[in-house]
Amino acid sequence: MKTKITLSDDEIPRQWYNIAADQPTPMDPPLHPGTGQPVGSEDLAPIFPMSLIEQEVSQERVILFNWSGHGLMDLVGYDKYFQGELTDYALPDEDLEKFAASMAEFPTPGSVAS
Repeated sequence: MKTKITLSDDEIPRQWYNIAADQPTPMDPPLHPGTGQPVGSEDLAPIFPMSLIEQEVSQERVILFNWSGHGLMDLVGYDKYFQGELTDYALPDEDLEKFAASMAEFPTPGSVAS
């Protein structure tokens, strides 16, 4: 049985508590799998929106955010998906090849020694 919880606009969280701000010592940064050096925002930018990167590295105690439908969550899109109202879109091969070429500089699974 699946349960769907729907929040009204005034029930959707607008902030959360960041436990990293209250840790006695900062957490070690994640390491880049190819270089072994700390990952910088420029390493994550091709994968994640900058607003999400900023939230993840923030030392602020309270992190504010806004669900705009253009970032982390698109509630209308989720509803349409679960109601079967979205149509599939096949990305053209040219776009797929362009994307694959842009990823060539990044390590692939198994190419980085542990």
